[in-house]
Amino acid sequence: KVIGSPFDNDARVTTLGGVLIDHKDRSWLVNAAFGVLNRGDPPDPPNTVASEATDYWEIEVSHKRPLWIGEVFTGLGYDYRKNTVTNITDGDVRVFFEWRLGY
Repeated sequence: KVIGSPFDNDARVTTLGGVLIDHKDRSWLVNAAFGVLNRGDPPDPPNTVASEATDYWEIEVSHKRPLWIGEVFTGLGYDYRKNTVTNITDGDVRVFFEWRLGY
């Protein structure tokens, strides 16, 4: 298992991100990633992320804003996976909201 990565040992994923911070300390973040999971042959069932070769991409947009009661962090993301052996596709939408008291 790879340490410090959400993917298994033979994945190849490229990630690009950006942050915009304004003069009021509000920030907007965008991250995009794409690649192939479990690139090895033959299929590897112990791989916990993808047991067969899988095309992968994701995008996430989030916003952080200081308030008088702390800090609010909210965002929206989408993950897409396509198994290149079976051509089965799936995707996940995620929405999050976090409030930190004092910052």
